[in-house]
Amino acid sequence: YRQDERGRLEQAKIDGLKEGEKKGKIDTALKMLQKKYAAETIADLTGLSPDEISRLAQSLSESSNG
Repeated sequence: YRQDERGRLEQAKIDGLKEGEKKGKIDTALKMLQKKYAAETIADLTGLSPDEISRLAQSLSESSNG
C-alpha cells in the first residue's frame, strides 16, 4: 500500500512540474506575441505547437478587443 501511495505522490509531483513548465512556456509565448514576434519563432523557442501559438494569438486579440 505504501509503495503504491508513494508512486501516486511521485506521479502527482511530475504532473505538477510538467504543468508549471507548460504554463511558463505559455506565458513566454504570450509576451512574445505582444512584442510581435513571428509565430514560427515563438514555436521554435518555446516548443509549443503552431496550433497552440495560433490559439494564444487569438485569445490575446479577443482579450484586447473586449
